[in-house]
Amino acid sequence: MRRNIKLLWLMFFLVFVAQRFTPAAWSQNAGTISLPKEPEGFRGIRWGQKLSETPSMIYVRSAKRAYEGWTSYWVMDGEKLSIGPIECTKIEYSGYGDLFYSVKIIFNGEDAFLMAQVFEKLYGYKPHMPVVLGQNQDPSKLCCNSVQNEWKWEGEQTEAVVREFYREEGESTHMAIASLTHKKLYEKCQRTMMDEIKKDKADMVEQALKDM
Repeated sequence: MRRNIKLLWLMFFLVFVAQRFTPAAWSQNAGTISLPKEPEGFRGIRWGQKLSETPSMIYVRSAKRAYEGWTSYWVMDGEKLSIGPIECTKIEYSGYGDLFYSVKIIFNGEDAFLMAQVFEKLYGYKPHMPVVLGQNQDPSKLCCNSVQNEWKWEGEQTEAVVREFYREEGESTHMAIASLTHKKLYEKCQRTMMDEIKKDKADMVEQALKDM
């Protein structure tokens, strides 16, 4: 009888440990909350949809810097530049070629906590919020693009981020950015850029060899 009781307690303990230290639990301890409901896109535009064939979408430019990857940037003509009461200064769509993989929403930093609450209502779980800078720092002395607060949700396919930061544009400006990104399309975009760079360098090497 006592042996059976001990076995029951052991089984209970093992179940408790298994639930406590699941990958999701580790993820939460690390500051990243798994998405229970992953977004399929933004405002009816689905991941992988061709932006060039999306009504009212206007091409802006292609990536000029290597870290941006093989990216094109788009805005929607006449788009509503607000998320409820949050007034946005810009909503920008990114494409791998022209396949939609990310959207960036720029707005006043004072609404960062409100936007984070909107994301929480959409995707569940209260996200980890690291304070990257000292709370007592003078905002006028913050460095360019310094992140103050960040909320992040991460799923199998998509990640969602809200960042509050100070950006230097003539004078210190309090800004925030919310973004949704399809991770696999983003990674494919980055790999394409790296392959292109390697190819270009290989051509340069071949050209140089002819002059040796």
